[in-house]
Amino acid sequence: MRAWWQRIPLLNGLEPEQFQQWNVQIHRRRFPKNAVIFHEGQPREAVYFVLDGLVKTTKADAAGKEQTISLLHSGEMFPHIGLFHDVPYPATATALLDTELAVIAIDAFRRLMAHHPETAAQVIARMERKINELQHRLQTMSTDVQQRFITELLQLADEFGIEQDGRTVLPIPLTHQEWASLLGTTRETINRIVNQLKKERLLFTDKRHLILAHRDRLQQKVNADSHRSHESD
Repeated sequence: MRAWWQRIPLLNGLEPEQFQQWNVQIHRRRFPKNAVIFHEGQPREAVYFVLDGLVKTTKADAAGKEQTISLLHSGEMFPHIGLFHDVPYPATATALLDTELAVIAIDAFRRLMAHHPETAAQVIARMERKINELQHRLQTMSTDVQQRFITELLQLADEFGIEQDGRTVLPIPLTHQEWASLLGTTRETINRIVNQLKKERLLFTDKRHLILAHRDRLQQKVNADSHRSHESD
C-alpha cells in the first residue's frame, strides 16, 4: 500500500523506509479558508506541498500595500527560496480555500536531498521552471490582459469548479485588486474585463463566487486572442 505522501510528484519515488533511515518526518496539516500559513519575513522553518485546496502568496510593496504574487495548486511545492541557504520566508502564504498541506522541516528536507540526489535534481528542475514561468509572465505583461484573465479562470475552473445547472461555479474569493496584482495590471482594467464578460453573458458574479456561463465560448475567446497575437508578431 502506497504512503499518502507518495501522491506528491516530487516524493513518489521514495519509500517510507528511506524517510525513517534519514530521519525525515512528513506531516499533514489542515488550514481553514483565509488562514495564514506563514508571514513574509518570518524565519524559514519548513517546505510545504499542496495536497488539496489553494494557496495565495503575497508580498508587501514599497508603500506597504499587499501584492498577489501567485496561486499555488495541488501538487505544488513552496516556497522555492531558501532551500539551500537560510533566508526568511520571501512572501506571506494564505489558504484561499480550506487547504491541506504536507509539511517537512527545512533541515529534514535538506537531509533528504543530500541522501537522494534524484529529489535534489527534481527540486532544481522545478526552480528552473518557476524562473521560466516568471520570465514568460514578464514577457506577456504587454499582451492582452483579457486573454490572461480568462486563461487563469479556466485553469481554476478545471481544478475547483463546481458544475451547477450547466454553469461552473468558482468559489475563489479574489478581489479585483488581487486579480490585478496577480496579472500585472490595474483594478480598473479588471473591472472593464469583468463588466465586458458580464455584458456578453459569459461571466456572472455574486459576493462569494465567479460563475462561468459558457466555458467553451471563453476558451474560444482565448484561442482567438492568441491567434491574433501570433499574427501581429
